[in-house]
Amino acid sequence: MEDNRTAIIDSEDKRQYLGFIQDVIKRMAGNSASLKAWLAPILTLVFALGAVKTNVLLFVAGLIVTVAFWMMDAQYLHLERAYRRLYGKAVDGDTRLYDLDPSPYDNGVCDYLNALFSWSTAGYYLVLIVAGIGVCLFVI
Repeated sequence: MEDNRTAIIDSEDKRQYLGFIQDVIKRMAGNSASLKAWLAPILTLVFALGAVKTNVLLFVAGLIVTVAFWMMDAQYLHLERAYRRLYGKAVDGDTRLYDLDPSPYDNGVCDYLNALFSWSTAGYYLVLIVAGIGVCLFVI
């Protein structure tokens, strides 16, 4: 009877462990969405000021901010993917219980570059960069 109870506790522990990993993945996705939501009004303000003042430096500042947000967003996506791999291994039982270290499932710079040029990051940020350059050339 004790063996049956131990199995129930172990499955409950595993369920909780998987829930912890899912929470981290949700947090990474939420942070990524927040970056995109924050950048739009910031960039609109900077580009509008640049257009009103006809100041190229404001456009350059807006492009630098866009690249910085793009790099942060790629880092969140990179970490999210590592945690998804950790989740897959945890489901298979190939990890220690409650181990939340994604580094064994992180493929380094190649993984980061894949996240940087993913459709969900590059598609969004390249459009903003091209629009910013277009507005700058039109105004100045």
